[in-house]
Amino acid sequence: MSTETLPTTAMQNIHVWEAGGAASAEALTAWVSARLAAHQKALDDLLGVTGERTPENSLRLYDAAIEQLNLAGSQAGILNSVAADKAVRDRAQQEAQRVAMAGSALRLPVIACVEGG
Repeated sequence: MSTETLPTTAMQNIHVWEAGGAASAEALTAWVSARLAAHQKALDDLLGVTGERTPENSLRLYDAAIEQLNLAGSQAGILNSVAADKAVRDRAQQEAQRVAMAGSALRLPVIACVEGG
């Protein structure tokens, strides 16, 4: 997956605080949502591969999906610990849980993909 195939919002504001997420619970949710959308796009592309699997058409897509989850989860975790606003801390905890659920949901499709199913 090249950067050209990532949603535009995923290419902007790589850090949540650049998107205002440290000051606003709504901005935090929007930022995490963009990361999860980019994750889902990479996963959909991975599962849509036809023909022989290669590092380029499979591993890079998997890496892109995991990268988006890691960005969202780690930065939501940081804000859960250090955000000055309690509303942001509380929302960050919710967003970290949402990211964790997406990570759990990633396992079955990837296993099926590796097994050729």
